[in-house]
Amino acid sequence: MAKTRPGVASSAKSKLSKKDIDSYTIKGTTKIVRVGDCVLMRPSDAGKAPYVARVEKIEADARNNVKVHCRWYYRPEESLGGRRQFHGAKELFLSDHYDMQSAHTIEGKCIVHTFKNYTRLENVGVEDYYCRFEYKAATGAFTPDRVAVYCKCEMPYNPDDLMVQCEGCKDWSYYYVIVALKKMEPKDLRMDLLHRQPMILRWKPSAGKDDGGMKSNNPSKFSLSQFPKEIQSNPQENHSSDHIVQNSNEGIGNSSAFGTKERVYDVVRETMHSAISANKTGVLDITLSDFQEGYFSLSLEDRGKLLLVLAKEYDVNREQVRELVKQYLGLENPASDDKDALSSVFYRTEQNLRHALRPTYEVLFERLNTHPGGLRFLSILRADLLSILTKENTPSLRTLDSCLKEKLGMWLSPATLELHQITWDDPASLLEKIVAYEAVHPISNLLDLKRRLGIGRRCFGYFHPSIPGEPLIFIEVALMETVAQTIQEVLWDNPPIPENQATCALFYSISSTQPGLAGINLGKFLIKRVITLVKKDMPHVSTFATLSPIPGFMQWLLSKLSSQSRFAEDERGTQSNSPSSTFSEKVLLPEEEQALMSLSDDSSSGSNGMEVLLKLLSVKNCDWATSPRLLPVLEPILMRLCARYLLQEKKRGKALDSVANFHLQNGAMVERINWMADRSEKGIHQSGGIMVNYVYRLENIEDYAQSYFGSGKIHASPGIHSRL
Repeated sequence: MAKTRPGVASSAKSKLSKKDIDSYTIKGTTKIVRVGDCVLMRPSDAGKAPYVARVEKIEADARNNVKVHCRWYYRPEESLGGRRQFHGAKELFLSDHYDMQSAHTIEGKCIVHTFKNYTRLENVGVEDYYCRFEYKAATGAFTPDRVAVYCKCEMPYNPDDLMVQCEGCKDWSYYYVIVALKKMEPKDLRMDLLHRQPMILRWKPSAGKDDGGMKSNNPSKFSLSQFPKEIQSNPQENHSSDHIVQNSNEGIGNSSAFGTKERVYDVVRETMHSAISANKTGVLDITLSDFQEGYFSLSLEDRGKLLLVLAKEYDVNREQVRELVKQYLGLENPASDDKDALSSVFYRTEQNLRHALRPTYEVLFERLNTHPGGLRFLSILRADLLSILTKENTPSLRTLDSCLKEKLGMWLSPATLELHQITWDDPASLLEKIVAYEAVHPISNLLDLKRRLGIGRRCFGYFHPSIPGEPLIFIEVALMETVAQTIQEVLWDNPPIPENQATCALFYSISSTQPGLAGINLGKFLIKRVITLVKKDMPHVSTFATLSPIPGFMQWLLSKLSSQSRFAEDERGTQSNSPSSTFSEKVLLPEEEQALMSLSDDSSSGSNGMEVLLKLLSVKNCDWATSPRLLPVLEPILMRLCARYLLQEKKRGKALDSVANFHLQNGAMVERINWMADRSEKGIHQSGGIMVNYVYRLENIEDYAQSYFGSGKIHASPGIHSRL
């Protein structure tokens, strides 16, 4: 469909008799169009936005061909003067251009508000527009040709642009005009943001100077006919600097400036709203910086309140989604040739639905990601969110976390990360972070650090340009002749073997530095990159394995022993012919039960082997780990139960142990478990001193990862299976 030129009839009059009808149902929908409604009409160019028109009359001929008499709305860019700086994104001009078009070109309905009503909308939908001028299409003249202005630049009010008001003289100005005039530092601007209303800036007028502008209750007039098509980029050329007043020196985090803790929270909340709704680049950059600064000034409690507001008030517009779903369900399936009018409506509705299903807070995340320091800030924000979720696990906060996690995972793809080998020659600030963030085997001193970065050792980190000087995750590698069975071999053996004799690259520590990136598997890409790099530099290295802790083993075992001991005691208290509990199971083999009962004494007595084992392992000082009498009995029992824990205990079809799940989903296999491989206090408490070797076989990595993801299959060596 194409608009006719003003004053030109759209087609010859039909000889068929016509009659006026009251309404028309848009093809493929249940929406009814009546006289006076505003509609969206299909443009001649599929790449253009739909035309907007007001229906003046609807008529049908004897063959039931429906025509609509319409009055076109023009977009600013369609007018003779073109789009100007004060024109809003949803602004239309009601023209004197009348036309007649087929009703089949109507794609949907919309609402054209008065300017006053539009500025009062709580939420602006895709169907909302506004009109404040009538337009003569032939001459380019406007009615009215003068409108009230409030800004110092003497331009009409654009509802898409933020405005500020001086508390002293009550003058209004566009925010970007204030910044352009450079009478105050943008970073020092502090604002209260009111939803869809001009902003009030906390500043003070200069003493003894004339305000030089119109009060808000006596606005000046702007002539459309005299306004140039090109807007001055620097208003300072035409306006006195006396119009701009000095800002106060009070900061957002200063309680004297804002009075109370609640006031600080309100300001940060309003700044967050501005960061989401602002459109001007200069304004947006300043607002995002203010929001970051303000957020850090909040307590964890207030951060939780703010994130809850973000999750609830800036979520998906469900009313809009429901309306679009109803509209979509009312459409008929488009024809296969993809050329009819219904296809255009169908695809446009799908596009609108996809857009409506995006929560508004995605805008904030995306803007922060492109802002200096924004990625680090988002990581900190998510760390706060994860902390809050442990106390207040609500669906809205979980959804917010899921969205942010997905965004961070996308922005931290391998293509954006830089792999760097960390050496003793790196800056001290980086080495300090390695010491601080090492989470598996703490670095005891500088000598220990130097050894881990020296001959026979490697340390690699993933870095992101937005977080310079700090690895997101790093991995420590030992070059060895064989796969190590104890961490003592890796950390304390001296001296290391010559690197040209190494046949095994052993990954013995992987540490993440950003709590806010929890659940984002950066380690998967890091391990694969390191394997490729080591293989390229040292072709003689053929084995790639880990020496990993089993952090959840002892917690699982003690919980299992405790619950099964209670079940066994309950069964003893019931009649012998009573059925056993559904959850009751035999944790120990008969020979293990007998061996443990032989160890029973005053300190570890019990009515069965599970009670004895529970008491032995529950001793705080872990005396059992150094007892020559207990270790030979406990070794086969704990090794078998550890193999069961790694291979059979699952959660949602995947390995229960977090470290096991990490390596298995990366394509590793369980090769060997090692008795008393970590005798540290942490190692005994977490995994009973047992450590596990996962092996990455290059030819099987992808197959193992796929089978684990698909069916949860855990690949393990025959030696592991023999322990079950």
